[in-house]
Amino acid sequence: MRKLFNVRGVTLVEMMTIAVLIGIISSMAMPHFDATIKRLKFRIAARHMLSDLRLARSLAVSNKQQFGVCFDADSRTMTMFLDSQNPTSFSFETGDSVIKVDTLPRDFVYCNTTFGNASIVYRPNGSASSTGYLYFMAYDNSDYLFIGSLDVLASTGRTKMGQLYMY
Repeated sequence: MRKLFNVRGVTLVEMMTIAVLIGIISSMAMPHFDATIKRLKFRIAARHMLSDLRLARSLAVSNKQQFGVCFDADSRTMTMFLDSQNPTSFSFETGDSVIKVDTLPRDFVYCNTTFGNASIVYRPNGSASSTGYLYFMAYDNSDYLFIGSLDVLASTGRTKMGQLYMY
């Protein structure tokens, strides 16, 4: 009988106190969670652009033809193409076969390259038409600003992610 009366439990007041503490802690963590989600979305978009550049290089090597990616900052598009019209110009021209067209994310406000004609063309040996950087910038409706770059080395065609910053 005494064992039954010695059993202790959790009171309703204790449970409510724990629930309030969990609510306070989670509300303090919410802004950090929101910033993390936005940073991950920006990183995913950058990785998608990097993936398209690497795919163009892979297609050039496997098909033994020049493939490229053209960036249009005004329409925020990224066009992958087979450079068949004028292969010596290393640019996207009317008549080149379009492989695919992607739209840059809605919050990308700036996309610029250090390449002369905003096109990166990969040769059949895997090398690129020129060395340079692709800079991009995005912002959301609040006060976050994201800046990143993709780097291309002409001699090997190696394409890598540059620095990604969040302000």
